[in-house]
Amino acid sequence: MEERFVKGVLAPEPSDRLLAAPVFSVDVEIFEKGILRRPTYRFSRLWIDGLTGRELPLSQEPEPDEGFREVQSIPPKLTVQQVLLAAGNSRCGAPEGWRGWGRYVSVHVRKESLVLNWRLLLLRDGRIFDDLTGDEHELGLLASFFGA
Repeated sequence: MEERFVKGVLAPEPSDRLLAAPVFSVDVEIFEKGILRRPTYRFSRLWIDGLTGRELPLSQEPEPDEGFREVQSIPPKLTVQQVLLAAGNSRCGAPEGWRGWGRYVSVHVRKESLVLNWRLLLLRDGRIFDDLTGDEHELGLLASFFGA
């Protein structure tokens, strides 16, 4: 499995504490049909958080980054099989609950395209930010790594 660092939307400041966190990316083929929709077939790339197993909604593909190699990292909490299962169970943007009634989504995961990416988590003013999405991250899972 290939490993690489990716550039995020937030730039680290000199006063930030940095921590590398895993995020997996995998190519999928999606077939979708519904009662009021025409059948569609598309290709997409899913991004799955290596700590929580949640799908990350990214609007654009992040670029590879060559820096930050000497940053402390968190090991992934998910195995390769768990990541592939999470990708296969993804709704790929289709609504859930009653809004998704009458829709069928089939996801085929391309296992050979699985990549382990490393993103940066920034500790800034007592809050943790994910540089890949720009969102604030939950401290509970990462408190021991930042010493909080």
